Amino acid sequence: MTGDPSPSLLAELSSLTTALDELTSRVAAIAEPLAGTEDDLLASDLFEVERSLREAVRRLAHARATRRD
Repeated sequence: MTGDPSPSLLAELSSLTTALDELTSRVAAIAEPLAGTEDDLLASDLFEVERSLREAVRRLAHARATRRD
């Protein structure tokens, strides 16, 4: 795409970023009490999901910034 991004596109990307932030927090909240327990493997998997979600948020932020240039 070239030119200025539409406000609706930026709003949608912002909404997705917010949703991913919320999901990231929820996953971390589930994982944290499981760490160091008999469910530590599940916690490890959930922490990996959390890292992936954080990377997705970073990439969305980059996409939004790129579209503003």
